[in-house]
Amino acid sequence: MEKLKVLLVLFLSTCHAVLSAITDGLLPNGDFEESPEPKYLLNGTVVKFDTAIPNWRISGIVEYIASPQKQFNNKLVAPQGVHSIKLVTGKDEDDDPGCGVLIDSVALKVLNPSKRTRGNLLKNGNFEEGPYISPNTSWGVDIVPIGYDSHIPIPGWIVENTNDVKYIDSDHFVIPEGKRAVELLSFAGIIALKQVVITKIRKDYELTFVVGDGKDACKGSMLLEVFAGKDSVQVPYKSKGKGRFIRRKLRFKAVSTRTNIRITSIVSVWKKDGTICGPIIDDVKLLPIHT
Repeated sequence: MEKLKVLLVLFLSTCHAVLSAITDGLLPNGDFEESPEPKYLLNGTVVKFDTAIPNWRISGIVEYIASPQKQFNNKLVAPQGVHSIKLVTGKDEDDDPGCGVLIDSVALKVLNPSKRTRGNLLKNGNFEEGPYISPNTSWGVDIVPIGYDSHIPIPGWIVENTNDVKYIDSDHFVIPEGKRAVELLSFAGIIALKQVVITKIRKDYELTFVVGDGKDACKGSMLLEVFAGKDSVQVPYKSKGKGRFIRRKLRFKAVSTRTNIRITSIVSVWKKDGTICGPIIDDVKLLPIHT
């Protein structure tokens, strides 16, 4: 099937001074609520002029959507607000002409490099540093595995395998500590969150972490397996969806100067509405044991 390449780039990207003035949050007209003039829309939706959408430059087939809007057998609803854009990725005989990808709330956040401290050998163990979360987003932010994106926006951590990690905030979920945490979404496989840490051979260490649920109607039996090098511990957690947490630990003796810390979820859990969910992970700490 021949695909039409769709490219959407910042109209402001040619001006470094303008970009440097952007603070964490939505890009100029990042929510697409500033509309193009009607004369630049073909059949009321297809954008005809490359700079018709204020602050953006487009290439390819892009539609400007006013929610709710029905196209053929599909009802298009903007993820947030009233307006969004739809990227059409193909025109084939078998394609549903109403299909496409809806884009909304495009934001930018500067991620600060994480550092290890005397209180934690892991970087960003409390997950406070991460991607921008829109105040109106109750879902959080999906973080895709390293195989799909070489840049993981949770500094210090890598997402492995084929499932996503959801980055969540205390405005919409119960968080055990601070304002941010992660939720492991395991669907038909194992999801792993990994970090490599420098250790001393034959030195004893203790890894502690918190696991629970975000009081978001995620109920069921969960199972984590946490690894520190070749050592591991399984942590079952029975979620009642009430925002409760347990703290667990793993003690191990380092056998290498570099130890892989991996937190895995190996059981799929589903809400009653059919959406996948999983255990909340927070406050992961690694410290040497002094004898």
